[in-house]
Amino acid sequence: FLENHSTASDWMQSSTHHCDWRPTRCDTSSRVDYMDMKDAGVVGTLPTEFGILNHLIHLTFENNNLGGIIPSELGRLTLLTTLNLSKNSLSGNVPTELGHLTKLTLLDLDNNQLSGQIPNEIGALSLMVYCSLFENILWGTIPKSFGSLTALTRLRLDNNIMDGPIPTEFGRLSSQLQELNLHYNDLTGTVPTELGNLVNLRILEMQENRFSGPIPTEIGNMLSLEAFEIYYNGLTGTIPSELGNLVNLRILAMEENRFSGPIPTEIGNMANLERFQIYHNGLTGTIPSEVGLMSALTTLDFATNQLTGSIPVLPSPLTTLDDCYLAQTYEGVTEQNCFTDSLGNPNTDNAGICVVVNNCI
Repeated sequence: FLENHSTASDWMQSSTHHCDWRPTRCDTSSRVDYMDMKDAGVVGTLPTEFGILNHLIHLTFENNNLGGIIPSELGRLTLLTTLNLSKNSLSGNVPTELGHLTKLTLLDLDNNQLSGQIPNEIGALSLMVYCSLFENILWGTIPKSFGSLTALTRLRLDNNIMDGPIPTEFGRLSSQLQELNLHYNDLTGTVPTELGNLVNLRILEMQENRFSGPIPTEIGNMLSLEAFEIYYNGLTGTIPSELGNLVNLRILAMEENRFSGPIPTEIGNMANLERFQIYHNGLTGTIPSEVGLMSALTTLDFATNQLTGSIPVLPSPLTTLDDCYLAQTYEGVTEQNCFTDSLGNPNTDNAGICVVVNNCI
């Protein structure tokens, strides 16, 4: 396998001991325990013989040209703490045998062509801190066993074709989880109230799925949240006033849903918010004057709702606002906001900064 590598002659000459090969390291008994082949230009398939390297603690083949399947024999490497096979062209299923790697802290299989369901056995890897399976062709439901991965800080399952609901068991991941990426799948059901337990979560990305129902008020408990993206779903109900508790939020993207009712005044508490997008919903009432308190805004988009009343004074200085859309048609949809004043507001009278078009003034 390695002899076919284009630069193998540099570190696999016949006179070179295997512990001196550049990508490897050995323990005190001259047994290979470390192999890092990141960006090495390796072509071919992973040999089943890797299963005999039972002293390996680190195995990385990130960003090569590997194809074929992940050998089930890797499940014999029970001392392994790092397995990184990302950015290749691996196909087939994720082997259930990986569930034997109980010392694993990092599992990175993203950017491949893996298919099938995620095996429940992955939920046995209780020491795992980082799990990344995004950009594959994985389908089926998210295993409930993932709720046992209480050491996780980052879980990336985005850009697959998984369906079904978010397991309520995710609420058990409250102590460490900082990033949860579920976007660009085909997930359904409601947003579990249990997600409100994830008080250390910084990034929650659920956009471009088929979620329905309201946003639970418990989301307001996630005080560490910096990005909440849930656009392009079928969510309904009102925007919870509890979102105003998220004072560290920088991105709030809720566009292309079916929200109704008013914009809560509590949004003015989000002093760090940089991007606020709720266009193409069914929101009514006026734009709260508290929007003017959000001085960090660079993008504000309320277009294609049913908002009325006067346009409030927007954040000053206006130069921080790169994109502002308050009323416009969208893809031929006739719904529009209906404001009673024009651009006489001194903080909106700036062509190219704040767009108020197709409005019922």
